[in-house]
Amino acid sequence: MDKNRTASFREHFKNAEIITAEDIRAFLNKDKDIRKEIHYLKKQGVITSVKRGIYQLSEKKEFQPVPDARIKKINRLLKPNFPEVSHCIWSTEWLHPFMNLQPFRFFYILETEKDTVEPVFYLLKDNQINAFIQPDKDFTDKYIINSNKPVIVKPLISRSPSRTQEGIVMAAIEKILVDIYCEPDIFYAFQGKELRNIFNNAFRQYHINYSRLLNYYKRRKKDNSMVEYLLKNIENIPKNLLK
Repeated sequence: MDKNRTASFREHFKNAEIITAEDIRAFLNKDKDIRKEIHYLKKQGVITSVKRGIYQLSEKKEFQPVPDARIKKINRLLKPNFPEVSHCIWSTEWLHPFMNLQPFRFFYILETEKDTVEPVFYLLKDNQINAFIQPDKDFTDKYIINSNKPVIVKPLISRSPSRTQEGIVMAAIEKILVDIYCEPDIFYAFQGKELRNIFNNAFRQYHINYSRLLNYYKRRKKDNSMVEYLLKNIENIPKNLLK
Protein backbone atom coordinates (compact mmCIF):
# COMPACT_ATOMS: atom_id res chain seq x y z
CA MET A 1 0.00 0.00 0.00
CA ASP A 2 1.58 3.31 -1.13
CA LYS A 3 1.13 6.81 0.33
CA ASN A 4 -1.70 7.70 -2.06
CA ARG A 5 -3.57 4.55 -1.11
CA THR A 6 -2.99 5.31 2.57
CA ALA A 7 -4.40 8.82 2.11
CA SER A 8 -7.42 7.33 0.34
CA PHE A 9 -7.86 4.91 3.26
CA ARG A 10 -7.94 7.77 5.76
CA GLU A 11 -10.43 9.69 3.65
CA HIS A 12 -12.64 6.66 3.15
CA PHE A 13 -12.87 5.86 6.88
CA LYS A 14 -12.67 9.40 8.32
CA ASN A 15 -16.19 9.23 9.74
CA ALA A 16 -16.09 5.58 10.79
CA GLU A 17 -16.55 4.91 14.50
CA ILE A 18 -14.80 1.57 14.09
CA ILE A 19 -13.12 -0.29 11.22
CA THR A 20 -13.35 -4.07 10.99
CA ALA A 21 -11.02 -6.41 9.16
CA GLU A 22 -13.84 -7.02 6.69
CA ASP A 23 -14.11 -3.27 6.08
CA ILE A 24 -10.41 -3.20 5.25
CA ARG A 25 -10.76 -6.22 3.00
CA ALA A 26 -13.61 -4.55 1.11
CA PHE A 27 -11.65 -1.31 0.73
CA LEU A 28 -8.64 -3.18 -0.65
CA ASN A 29 -10.91 -5.36 -2.79
CA LYS A 30 -8.96 -8.45 -1.76
CA ASP A 31 -10.21 -11.96 -1.12
CA LYS A 32 -6.93 -13.25 0.28
CA ASP A 33 -5.16 -12.75 3.60
CA ILE A 34 -4.88 -9.05 4.52
CA ARG A 35 -2.72 -9.41 7.64
CA LYS A 36 0.25 -7.85 5.84
CA GLU A 37 -1.80 -4.78 4.91
CA ILE A 38 -3.17 -4.44 8.44
CA HIS A 39 0.35 -4.72 9.87
CA TYR A 40 1.51 -2.01 7.45
CA LEU A 41 -1.36 0.32 8.40
CA LYS A 42 -0.60 -0.14 12.10
CA LYS A 43 3.15 0.33 11.60
CA GLN A 44 2.54 3.54 9.65
CA GLY A 45 0.31 4.86 12.42
CA VAL A 46 -2.79 4.89 10.24
CA ILE A 47 -4.87 2.60 12.47
CA THR A 48 -4.72 1.28 16.01
CA SER A 49 -6.20 -1.91 17.40
CA VAL A 50 -9.01 -1.32 19.90
CA LYS A 51 -10.25 -4.90 20.08
CA ARG A 52 -9.51 -8.19 18.35
CA GLY A 53 -10.22 -7.61 14.64
CA ILE A 54 -11.48 -4.06 15.26
CA TYR A 55 -9.55 -0.85 14.56
CA GLN A 56 -9.86 2.93 14.59
CA LEU A 57 -7.99 5.64 12.73
CA SER A 58 -4.96 6.72 14.74
CA GLU A 59 -5.95 10.20 15.84
CA LYS A 60 -5.07 9.79 19.52
CA LYS A 61 -1.72 9.64 21.29
CA GLU A 62 -0.18 6.69 23.08
CA PHE A 63 -0.04 7.12 26.86
CA GLN A 64 3.70 7.16 27.54
CA PRO A 65 4.63 9.18 30.64
CA VAL A 66 8.37 9.37 31.26
CA PRO A 67 9.74 7.53 34.33
CA ASP A 68 10.93 9.96 36.98
CA ALA A 69 13.99 9.71 39.23
CA ARG A 70 12.16 7.74 41.93
CA ILE A 71 10.91 5.12 39.45
CA LYS A 72 14.40 4.81 37.95
CA LYS A 73 15.93 4.34 41.41
CA ILE A 74 13.43 1.61 42.30
CA ASN A 75 14.13 -0.15 39.02
CA ARG A 76 17.89 -0.01 39.68
CA LEU A 77 17.30 -1.69 43.05
CA LEU A 78 15.00 -4.38 41.68
CA LYS A 79 17.06 -5.50 38.69
CA PRO A 80 20.08 -6.95 40.53
CA ASN A 81 18.16 -8.13 43.61
CA PHE A 82 15.15 -9.70 41.87
CA PRO A 83 16.32 -10.30 38.27
CA GLU A 84 13.80 -13.07 37.51
CA VAL A 85 10.78 -11.50 39.23
CA SER A 86 8.02 -9.73 37.31
CA HIS A 87 7.03 -6.31 38.55
CA CYS A 88 5.21 -3.18 37.41
CA ILE A 89 5.32 0.40 38.65
CA TRP A 90 3.47 3.67 38.10
CA SER A 91 2.82 7.03 39.74
CA THR A 92 -0.53 8.61 40.60
CA GLU A 93 1.01 11.90 39.43
CA TRP A 94 0.30 10.62 35.91
CA LEU A 95 -3.41 11.06 36.64
CA HIS A 96 -3.18 14.72 37.66
CA PRO A 97 -3.52 16.18 34.11
CA PHE A 98 -6.86 14.36 33.79
CA MET A 99 -8.30 15.93 36.96
CA ASN A 100 -9.98 19.23 37.82
CA LEU A 101 -8.95 19.16 41.49
CA GLN A 102 -5.42 17.83 41.58
CA PRO A 103 -4.08 16.37 44.86
CA PHE A 104 -1.16 18.19 46.46
CA ARG A 105 0.84 14.98 46.71
CA PHE A 106 1.17 11.75 44.80
CA PHE A 107 2.37 8.22 45.47
CA TYR A 108 3.76 5.24 43.60
CA ILE A 109 2.33 1.78 43.10
CA LEU A 110 4.85 -1.04 42.83
CA GLU A 111 3.40 -4.45 42.08
CA THR A 112 5.56 -7.54 42.33
CA GLU A 113 5.03 -11.30 42.44
CA LYS A 114 3.12 -12.35 45.56
CA ASP A 115 6.01 -14.20 47.22
CA THR A 116 8.30 -11.20 46.87
CA VAL A 117 6.06 -8.45 48.25
CA GLU A 118 7.70 -8.43 51.69
CA PRO A 119 11.31 -8.83 50.47
CA VAL A 120 10.78 -5.97 48.00
CA PHE A 121 9.21 -3.86 50.75
CA TYR A 122 12.25 -4.36 53.00
CA LEU A 123 14.62 -3.68 50.12
CA LEU A 124 13.00 -0.30 49.60
CA LYS A 125 13.01 0.49 53.33
CA ASP A 126 16.68 -0.45 53.59
CA ASN A 127 17.39 2.08 50.84
CA GLN A 128 15.55 4.96 52.53
CA ILE A 129 12.43 4.71 50.37
CA ASN A 130 9.17 5.35 52.19
CA ALA A 131 7.31 2.09 51.48
CA PHE A 132 4.05 0.52 52.67
CA ILE A 133 2.43 -2.88 52.05
CA GLN A 134 -1.10 -2.72 50.61
CA PRO A 135 -2.65 -0.31 53.15
CA ASP A 136 -6.37 0.15 53.83
CA LYS A 137 -8.22 3.46 53.39
CA ASP A 138 -7.68 4.70 56.96
CA PHE A 139 -3.96 4.01 56.85
CA THR A 140 -3.68 5.63 53.43
CA ASP A 141 -5.52 8.70 54.68
CA LYS A 142 -3.49 9.05 57.89
CA TYR A 143 0.00 8.19 56.74
CA ILE A 144 0.47 7.78 53.00
CA ILE A 145 -1.24 10.86 51.59
CA ASN A 146 0.96 13.15 53.70
CA SER A 147 4.18 11.22 53.14
CA ASN A 148 6.94 12.29 50.79
CA LYS A 149 6.76 10.22 47.60
CA PRO A 150 5.59 7.01 49.30
CA VAL A 151 5.55 3.66 47.52
CA ILE A 152 2.72 1.16 48.00
CA VAL A 153 3.92 -2.40 47.44
CA LYS A 154 1.28 -4.96 46.50
CA PRO A 155 0.91 -8.29 44.65
CA LEU A 156 1.06 -8.19 40.87
CA ILE A 157 -2.02 -9.47 39.06
CA SER A 158 -1.09 -11.85 36.26
CA ARG A 159 -1.11 -10.50 32.71
CA SER A 160 -1.44 -6.92 33.86
CA PRO A 161 -1.33 -4.51 30.89
CA SER A 162 2.11 -2.93 30.88
CA ARG A 163 4.63 -1.18 28.67
CA THR A 164 8.41 -1.01 28.80
CA GLN A 165 10.30 2.27 28.53
CA GLU A 166 14.00 2.77 29.23
CA GLY A 167 14.09 -0.86 30.38
CA ILE A 168 11.45 -0.20 33.06
CA VAL A 169 8.15 -2.11 33.15
CA MET A 170 5.38 0.39 33.87
CA ALA A 171 1.60 0.17 34.01
CA ALA A 172 -0.30 0.76 30.77
CA ILE A 173 -3.23 3.17 30.76
CA GLU A 174 -5.69 0.25 30.65
CA LYS A 175 -4.29 -1.17 33.89
CA ILE A 176 -4.29 2.19 35.64
CA LEU A 177 -7.93 2.87 34.79
CA VAL A 178 -9.07 -0.55 35.96
CA ASP A 179 -7.05 -0.37 39.18
CA ILE A 180 -8.35 3.01 40.29
CA TYR A 181 -11.89 1.82 39.57
CA CYS A 182 -11.47 -1.48 41.44
CA GLU A 183 -9.56 -0.18 44.47
CA PRO A 184 -11.36 2.88 45.86
CA ASP A 185 -9.80 2.38 49.31
CA ILE A 186 -6.30 3.04 47.98
CA PHE A 187 -7.33 5.49 45.27
CA TYR A 188 -10.09 7.27 47.18
CA ALA A 189 -8.78 10.71 46.11
CA PHE A 190 -9.56 9.70 42.53
CA GLN A 191 -13.20 8.67 42.97
CA GLY A 192 -16.55 10.37 42.32
CA LYS A 193 -16.48 13.26 39.86
CA GLU A 194 -12.72 13.00 39.50
CA LEU A 195 -13.00 9.36 38.44
CA ARG A 196 -15.33 10.46 35.64
CA ASN A 197 -12.93 13.25 34.70
CA ILE A 198 -10.01 10.83 34.60
CA PHE A 199 -11.84 8.29 32.47
CA ASN A 200 -13.32 10.82 30.05
CA ASN A 201 -10.04 12.69 29.54
CA ALA A 202 -8.06 9.47 29.16
CA PHE A 203 -10.49 8.09 26.57
CA ARG A 204 -10.64 11.44 24.77
CA GLN A 205 -6.89 12.05 24.57
CA TYR A 206 -5.29 8.61 24.38
CA HIS A 207 -5.59 5.36 22.52
CA ILE A 208 -7.34 2.77 24.72
CA ASN A 209 -7.33 -0.91 23.81
CA TYR A 210 -10.77 -2.12 24.87
CA SER A 211 -9.79 -5.79 24.81
CA ARG A 212 -6.88 -5.20 27.20
CA LEU A 213 -9.04 -3.02 29.43
CA LEU A 214 -11.95 -5.46 29.72
CA ASN A 215 -9.87 -8.64 29.87
CA TYR A 216 -7.83 -7.22 32.73
CA TYR A 217 -11.00 -6.10 34.51
CA LYS A 218 -12.44 -9.61 34.21
CA ARG A 219 -9.33 -11.01 35.91
CA ARG A 220 -9.92 -8.60 38.77
CA LYS A 221 -13.71 -8.79 39.07
CA LYS A 222 -16.38 -11.27 38.00
CA ASP A 223 -19.18 -8.76 37.49
CA ASN A 224 -20.17 -6.37 34.71
CA SER A 225 -20.13 -3.15 36.70
CA MET A 226 -17.27 -1.49 34.85
CA VAL A 227 -18.99 -1.89 31.49
CA GLU A 228 -22.10 -0.33 33.01
CA TYR A 229 -19.96 2.48 34.43
CA LEU A 230 -18.36 3.17 31.05
CA LEU A 231 -21.69 3.21 29.23
CA LYS A 232 -23.16 5.60 31.78
CA ASN A 233 -20.23 7.97 32.26
CA ILE A 234 -17.96 8.01 29.21
CA GLU A 235 -18.89 10.35 26.38
CA ASN A 236 -19.20 8.97 22.84
CA ILE A 237 -17.93 5.51 23.71
CA PRO A 238 -18.57 2.92 20.94
CA LYS A 239 -21.03 0.59 22.65
CA ASN A 240 -20.23 -2.39 20.42
CA LEU A 241 -16.64 -2.38 21.70
CA LEU A 242 -17.85 -3.18 25.20
CA LYS A 243 -19.52 -6.46 24.27
